[in-house]
Amino acid sequence: MSQVNNAMDKFYSYHFIVIGTSLNAPLNIVQPLNDINVLMGQSGTFSFVCDAFPAPKVTWFMNDNELKNSTKHKIEAKQNVYILTVNKCENTDIGTYRAVIDNGIDKGEQTAKLNVGTKPTVVGKPTDAQVQIGQPARLQVQFAGQPLPDITWSRADGQPLGENVKIANDENGLAVLVFDSTILSDKGSYVAKATNIVGSVEQKINLDVKETPTFIRKPQDLTIADKSEAVFDCEIDAYPNAKVSWIRDGKPLTTKEGVEIQAQADKGLYTLRIPQVDTTKHMGTIICRAENAIGTTEHSLQLNVTTAPTLKAQLKDLEILRGQDATFTIDVQGYPIPEINWMRGNETLIELSDKYTWADDQHRQLIIHNVQVEDEDEYNVRIHNEFGEVTSKAKLSCLIPPSISPATIDDTLLQHGDEIEYQFEIEGRPQVDVTWLKNGKELKLNENSNYIFTSDKENNKESFKIIKADGDDQARYTLQIKNKAGKAEVNINTIVKANLQFTKTLSDVATQVGQPVAFSCECFGLPKPTLITWYFNDIEIKSSAKYKIESKYPLINLTINKTDLIDIGKYRVVITNGEQTIENQANLLVQTKPKLEGKPQDAQPIIEESARIQCKFSGSQPFNVTWLKNGEVLTLPNDNIEVISEADTGIQALVFKHVDIDDKASYTVQVANMVGQAEGKMNLTPK
Repeated sequence: MSQVNNAMDKFYSYHFIVIGTSLNAPLNIVQPLNDINVLMGQSGTFSFVCDAFPAPKVTWFMNDNELKNSTKHKIEAKQNVYILTVNKCENTDIGTYRAVIDNGIDKGEQTAKLNVGTKPTVVGKPTDAQVQIGQPARLQVQFAGQPLPDITWSRADGQPLGENVKIANDENGLAVLVFDSTILSDKGSYVAKATNIVGSVEQKINLDVKETPTFIRKPQDLTIADKSEAVFDCEIDAYPNAKVSWIRDGKPLTTKEGVEIQAQADKGLYTLRIPQVDTTKHMGTIICRAENAIGTTEHSLQLNVTTAPTLKAQLKDLEILRGQDATFTIDVQGYPIPEINWMRGNETLIELSDKYTWADDQHRQLIIHNVQVEDEDEYNVRIHNEFGEVTSKAKLSCLIPPSISPATIDDTLLQHGDEIEYQFEIEGRPQVDVTWLKNGKELKLNENSNYIFTSDKENNKESFKIIKADGDDQARYTLQIKNKAGKAEVNINTIVKANLQFTKTLSDVATQVGQPVAFSCECFGLPKPTLITWYFNDIEIKSSAKYKIESKYPLINLTINKTDLIDIGKYRVVITNGEQTIENQANLLVQTKPKLEGKPQDAQPIIEESARIQCKFSGSQPFNVTWLKNGEVLTLPNDNIEVISEADTGIQALVFKHVDIDDKASYTVQVANMVGQAEGKMNLTPK
């Protein structure tokens, strides 16, 4: 619009007065139509200034398509300024715009281009780079924009890019800066700038170049007298600056150890000063360690103090498994380097390739190869130089892990009552502790009289005897031995068997109606019974309110509750242990007790005439009948007396053919069955 306003100002600075005549003027383009660049979504305005008389008619075209006033296009003419405004520009508005000018006398046209774009933007968050000196580096920034922007790189501090730097931008808006091999001067901030027709944007990205510590000047070994001053200097190149530690025996030296540590990190100078060297605190290897965020480097130096030998620790007793190597080690200080002599008892040891060797030229380690029992002894070391000597001694013990022979035992099958003994040879040093287990639980040696344990320590023998095998002896027995060198064990699986048999058989049972009854038997066998089945008249019985089945080895019971006449029959039990099956049976008789029905009648017959006395009984037949006379058993029948027993009516009677005075008596009839008895009494009085 500023172009439009300037044109109008210029136009209105001229004034013409024409009076009384007719004047025609051709087209005069005072200010032409120009290309415009517009942000996406913003409005774009074309304008030109044209002097002509009469005033021209202006027709606008886009890509040869005539434009009319609309919400999209606004066409205006203000004096000699002709304006086209394109609202809310988007990609479809990009093209060539043409204004056709005609005042009837002259004709012309103006053309210009409309470009629509978006300002460049940074996509995502660029990542700063951190590399070690000498390594390649890559900085990159992704830009977006329409049209794609042009990209330039520069240093934020205004310095030119280094010779080792290459710009490797691509055609998709990716800005790339490549460093073939970084140097310290490459460290800094870099700016990527993206520019297109509608704007520009900048993004800063950092490159950090670091250097692993490197010794320019290493600290040197020193040999000094005790209580003298020792100074170690070094120079280290590093970026960032290095942190330097002085380490002895794995721990950093501090003022507590009587040292002074100085550091001029900006200059790379570091110093360890020991005002008064102490053999115990300072002598030996000291490590100078330099580290920064990039890496670590270190250098070992030796501080020697002229002094008599000293041991940091005495020799320690060793316990070594037979066949392995034993190593006696000493940590000795002293300077000049002391001479070391090893002895077994009073005998000086010499190097033997198959038995004794030294780990180094100074003999700081004695290695005894393939240790055996005969190598057990006291070993001594003597350490000496011109300033003095020190000694130490220790014992070597040979350990033998426990072992048992035979190492395995096949499962043992015994018959009930058999005797068996297991014997083993054992080995172990020191002497082993012996434990016997039964099914994982420790066996006390005297708790079971059926077991005999024998231990012959002198001949390294162990034995275990089962005197008389029984079902309780079927188990997994374990011989376990152990000492400080380890443990060993052997398992013995003993299986005891016996033929399945009844030790008590079933018995026939008779009972009264309504009473419970039990069948009982006892069974022995190994393996023990695993399945017990009862049958009634060959029909299997299950536990119920009527039947109660119980089994507690060796006892087996069947109880029948509230017996009735329908329970009469054969009862059979079948027993199996998976290897054998046996069975046994018995009968059940259910009866009602005899009962006297009514009151017996006395008889008063005439002598020499016949007579009859009787009683009637109810109850289960058959009856066992006994007659008594005055309490004495009558021998019946006889010539004068007939016995009558009616099973269907239950009548029991005596018939006298000819009554005699001697027949006068009290008569008793006793009736019994398997569940009870009853009796009836009658008097016979002849006249």
